[in-house]
Amino acid sequence: MIEPDNPDLSIGQQFKPLSIARSSIHYIPKGKIEPNLGFMRQIDEQFLKTSFFGVGQMT
Repeated sequence: MIEPDNPDLSIGQQFKPLSIARSSIHYIPKGKIEPNLGFMRQIDEQFLKTSFFGVGQMT
């Protein structure tokens, strides 16, 4: 979709019609790390039990 070596259009000109940031071409997703999934699961369980605390007190 984006051609970095295009002689006619700069990268910025290629991104403008797509309405996305130029920095997104450099983003490499890292994926989910297994220990983080366990923490996220614990936070979700606690929040479902005590949602009346709200996000502010949960953090």
